Amino acid sequence: MVATAHKMRFAFLTVASVLALAYVMNLSGQTITIGTWIAATGAFFAYLSPLLGWIGTAVTGSDTSANALFLRKVLPWSIGLIVAMCLLVGLQSSVLAWMLP
Repeated sequence: MVATAHKMRFAFLTVASVLALAYVMNLSGQTITIGTWIAATGAFFAYLSPLLGWIGTAVTGSDTSANALFLRKVLPWSIGLIVAMCLLVGLQSSVLAWMLP
C-alpha cells in the first residue's frame, strides 16, 4: 500500500492541484472575469466561445482531474481539438452558416 501511494504521488499532487485551482478560480471571481472579457470581444466571440467552454470544463475540476493522470497524452489532443472547434464555430457563424439549421 505504501509502495502504491509512493508511485501515485505525482498523480495525487496533480489532482489536488487541479481541484485547488478550480476552487480558487471560482471563489475569487476569475471565471466570471474571463467570461466577461470573452463576451466583450463582439463578433469575435464566435471564435472564442469554445475556448470559454474549455476553460470552464478545466476549472470545474471534474473531467480534468480524471484526465490529469494521463495529461501528457491528453493535452496535445485537447489543444488540437479546441483549435479545430474554435475555427469550426467561428466559420459556422459567418462563412459556413448554411451548415446550421
